[in-house]
Amino acid sequence: MIRFQKESPEVLYSRQKNIILNKRILSFLKGKLKLSSKKIIRLCIHKSKKDKIHEMFIIFPKNYYCLPHYHPTEESFLILKGLADIIIFNNKGKIKNVVRMGDLNTGKPFFQKFKKNTIHLLIVRSKFLYFKEVKKGPFTKKNMRRPKWCPQNKREEVEFFKSLDFKLKKMKKISKW
Repeated sequence: MIRFQKESPEVLYSRQKNIILNKRILSFLKGKLKLSSKKIIRLCIHKSKKDKIHEMFIIFPKNYYCLPHYHPTEESFLILKGLADIIIFNNKGKIKNVVRMGDLNTGKPFFQKFKKNTIHLLIVRSKFLYFKEVKKGPFTKKNMRRPKWCPQNKREEVEFFKSLDFKLKKMKKISKW
């Protein structure tokens, strides 16, 4: 089993020097979802928020989403298991691209690297999404920025996602799963 330090119900830090992950450890992490009010879990394999490179194994449940955001650094995703849409926006909030991603077995793209300041969001489309995220540190709240057009409250968030869902269904370049 893996030794870890709990930062919050959603964030664990590995305390091992050499890290090996297997299916059993991912199942263990999935079990930790139940303890989180957000129903997500993140295993950080870097030592601290101050590290120059942040590597995280993350599990999100179906329909989980992150609001549109961007970082002043590059970021990459590697899908281990599951399906997700990554939506990329321009500075005015218009959809530039949608990447339907899945693990290697799906035949869909399984790796995505963003250049810095790419406005994006992720929507989980499978029962669970297991993925690895890598980005430059150190982590600070100002490293995760929201565009001006991003929803500011729950009501705006609901309207934003209704509108986004409608736009995604209308887009012809997006195929069904």
